[in-house]
Amino acid sequence: MSSTTTVLITGANRGIGQGLVSAYLGRANTTVIAAVRNIATAESLKSLPKSSGSQLFLIEIDVTSSDSIRRGIKSLTAEHELDSLDTVIANAGMAVKSPKLIEMATQDIQRFVDVNAYGQLELFRAVFPLLRRSKKAAKGKFMYMSSIGGSLTTMDNMLPVAAYGASKALGNFFVKWLSLEQKDVVIWAQHPG
Repeated sequence: MSSTTTVLITGANRGIGQGLVSAYLGRANTTVIAAVRNIATAESLKSLPKSSGSQLFLIEIDVTSSDSIRRGIKSLTAEHELDSLDTVIANAGMAVKSPKLIEMATQDIQRFVDVNAYGQLELFRAVFPLLRRSKKAAKGKFMYMSSIGGSLTTMDNMLPVAAYGASKALGNFFVKWLSLEQKDVVIWAQHPG
């Protein structure tokens, strides 16, 4: 078994994603792959402190593009010589206050769904073979960054975030279904609050 843990984090250049990158780099012997839409806007990640034996790779992934996801994951093996992943944190997401659902254009709703649900499913499809080859004793892990906004039981108390909530609910469904289908990998949705 490998002594190095390999973690891929999407949406890694700010907020929760950047915090996760920093936390994992603070662990010894951890390879962190920070996946961002634009590497030029994420150069500051390179200055984060690293614990002994830890390293950071930046890769470009736009979760709304299957081609971008495939290219980014392919670069792990081609450029960084990685043949497995231990943990993937699907953190890339879109969250903004939106008008009433009846007032939203369909393409605006679709953008939320593309980022928060379909993109995460495409990411899972791309990383699944690498997670199955995790070199840790436990299975590879895929965590979807969910939200209370995707819960049907709490939606009465939410701000006007209909498109966001619907897209997160769909993402939650995909993740739950994948966890029922794929027993080779540990898969779950996590609310960060």
